[in-house]
Amino acid sequence: QQCIAWKTSFIQLSRKHPATMNMHMNLEVLGEIEQYLLHFSESRKAFEQSLAICDTQTCRFKLAHWWLSKHNPDRNLDHALEQLDRAMALIDANPRLTGAARRHFTDKIDSTRATALLAEGPQHAINLLIPRLRDAEAHHGSSSPELARLLQVLCKAYLMDESVDAPLQLSLALASAIRLCEIRTALHHGTPDHSEIGTAQWYLALCHERLGNIEQARVAAREALRICEHNARGPADPEVAQARATVDRLARSRVP
Repeated sequence: QQCIAWKTSFIQLSRKHPATMNMHMNLEVLGEIEQYLLHFSESRKAFEQSLAICDTQTCRFKLAHWWLSKHNPDRNLDHALEQLDRAMALIDANPRLTGAARRHFTDKIDSTRATALLAEGPQHAINLLIPRLRDAEAHHGSSSPELARLLQVLCKAYLMDESVDAPLQLSLALASAIRLCEIRTALHHGTPDHSEIGTAQWYLALCHERLGNIEQARVAAREALRICEHNARGPADPEVAQARATVDRLARSRVP
C-alpha cells in the first residue's frame, strides 16, 4: 500500500513539474516502484523515459536488474549484460567519481554481472566473485551492503554447482549463507522483518537442506516465510509462494 501511495505521488509530481531537472530521478524511482509491484511494462517505460532525459549509470544498472528479474516475462540475459556494460562505460568516463564511489558502483555491477553469468554455469560466477569479495571486504568492511550482495550471489552459485566437489561447495555455501544472515541482520538491526533478512534466511534453509540438516533448514525456512508474508506485495506474491513451497517441502522431508 505504501508503494502504491508513492507511485501516485510521483505521477502527480511529474504532471505538475514536467520540466524539473530532477525528473529523471523521479522516473527512475517510479520504475523501481512499478517493478516492485510486478508492473513490468510500466517499469521499463519509466526507466527508458528517465534515460531519455539523463543517461546515468544508476538507471542503466536498474534497467539491467529489470532484464534479469526472474518474474519478468521478457527476462533477457544479453540485454542485461548490455546495460551493465553501458553503466560501466559511464563510470569509466566520469572523472568526478572518487575512488570509493567508483568501487561502490563497480561492486554493484560485478555482483549483478555474476548473477547474469549464473545462466552460463556457476563456475563463471564463482571465478568472478571470489576476488571481488576480497576487494569488497578490504574497501568497504566486513559488514557492508557491497559484501552482502556479493555473498548472496556466491551462495546461489555454490548451490547450483553439481561438480565432483559438490560436498565442499555446499559447505562453502553454508558458510556464505551464515555470514550473509549475520551481515543482513547487522545492517537492518532496526527493522528485523526487512525483506533482505528473509532472503538470507531462505538461502540458509536451502544450504541446510542440501547438507541434510533438516531441522535447521525448517527453522530458517519458517523464519523466511514469516518475513516474506510480512512484506507481501499482494495475495500472489512470488516470494511468499517460494518460501511457502520450501517450508512445505521440508515438512515432508525425513530427518536422518
